[in-house]
Amino acid sequence: MSCPLDDLLRYEANELDKEERRKLEAHIAECKYCRETLNTLRTVSDSGYGELPPPSLRRRRLRQSATFTARIFKRISRLWRPLDDVNS
Repeated sequence: MSCPLDDLLRYEANELDKEERRKLEAHIAECKYCRETLNTLRTVSDSGYGELPPPSLRRRRLRQSATFTARIFKRISRLWRPLDDVNS
């Protein structure tokens, strides 16, 4: 099993079914990286800065951010084209 950040988020939010939870707990017991990541998630969650968003919302925000970035990059590249013609 690879280190599943999304599953760790779902684990912390109690969104895993029993079988997924059992498999992930077995992985966490053997994987130092996942134990440390889970501890960090719990620290952030307990820090008073609010709850972590659910994984579905986090994924949607990441997709929206990537789409927005792509649109901005496309607009900027259109603006640079006339400058490239002048400098040639």
